[in-house]
Amino acid sequence: MPTPKTKRKKTGRPSVFTAALGKEICDRLATGESLRSICRDAHMPDEKAVRRWSLQADNPFAEQYAKAREMGFLSMAEEMLEIADDGSNDYMVREGKDGETSWQLNGEHIQRSRLRVDSRKWMLTKMLPRVFGEKVVNEHSGPDGGPIQTEATDSLESARRVAFLLGTAVAKAKAKSNEPSE
Repeated sequence: MPTPKTKRKKTGRPSVFTAALGKEICDRLATGESLRSICRDAHMPDEKAVRRWSLQADNPFAEQYAKAREMGFLSMAEEMLEIADDGSNDYMVREGKDGETSWQLNGEHIQRSRLRVDSRKWMLTKMLPRVFGEKVVNEHSGPDGGPIQTEATDSLESARRVAFLLGTAVAKAKAKSNEPSE
C-alpha cells in the first residue's frame, strides 16, 4: 500500500535574510566574535550567505554589518590590552629532582600571548588602517621651514646645469681612479 506523500519540514541552514537573524549576527560581531564562529551554530546561515547579504547595497544589513565589524575590531583592540596585561600564567611552580618546588618562567605562555597580540595588531592595521595603521607624512619645505622656492629656467640654462654636473662627476671619477690603492 503506497504511503501518502507528506510535506517535510525543510531542514538546513537559513539562506533568506531576516531582520532578527541580521540583528543577532551583528550583535555577536560587535562583541568581537568572528563571523566564522557565529556561522558554525546550527541555526545560523552559511558564511557565504552572510557575506553576500553584506555586499547588497540595498539590504539594510550591509550598513549594520559594517558598523558591527568596526565595533568588533575595536573590541579586539581592548582585548589586546587584556592579553598583554594578564601575567597569570607567566610563571609556573615546578618540582625539581630533589623534590623542591620553585617558580619557573613559562616561556610557552609568554610566546603564545605575544602571538595573540601580534596577530590582532596586524589584523587591526589591515582592517582599520586609518585608526591603527602607521601614519606616514612626507613634508617638503624650503629653507627654515618656509615655502619651496622655484625659479623658471629656459632649456639652454637647464642644459648648462646638466653639463656642469656631468663634468663634475667625471672629474671626481678620474680623481678617484688616480688615488693610490691601500
